[in-house]
Amino acid sequence: MSIFGHTNDVANEVIGWVGTNLTWVSVSSGHSDLMTYACGTTPAPSHSVPASAMCCFDIFLLALYERGWSSQSDLFNIYKDLPKGVDMLRATGLGASLNQYTLGTNSPPTKGHLVFFNGLDHVALATGATAAHLGTNGSEVVTFWCNPAGAIPAGAGPVPNTPVMLDTIEGLANRMSAALAGTAVVVNTAKPRWR
Repeated sequence: MSIFGHTNDVANEVIGWVGTNLTWVSVSSGHSDLMTYACGTTPAPSHSVPASAMCCFDIFLLALYERGWSSQSDLFNIYKDLPKGVDMLRATGLGASLNQYTLGTNSPPTKGHLVFFNGLDHVALATGATAAHLGTNGSEVVTFWCNPAGAIPAGAGPVPNTPVMLDTIEGLANRMSAALAGTAVVVNTAKPRWR
């Protein structure tokens, strides 16, 4: 099974999930249903089951899995080093380098590319379009995050009924920065491993 050649396929699949509710968990919690499935300890989760516990970047990997573009073994190879604190490229199964994104640019990242906010604090998926969401114009992304209004609250546990939604890189970065007392948010993009 090959996970390669599916950048637009994954983007289209996840864009189709906008409005779907899942249970958000922090990547550092180790309670992602996709992660535990990859390790062989739970059944496979589903994007159509709201109780499925996912971190932000799990939804992109779940799209690969549900469409048959990746296997349980592929997922295991992505997640196996996550608890060891490896760099974000290895942790998210990417095989490409990061490119710094300049907020306010009129050139959105390529559809299907991953967008990192302060490393792994949040990961979204570029739609390749510009749009206005939640009052901010910018480069559109599909995002799955427990608190689109700002930073993740300290000690945040599972957050049921978290929607997969459209937002902008600029909006997410500005709200995160405000929640972090004005600290600048570093945004990077990367071509995913499944390019």
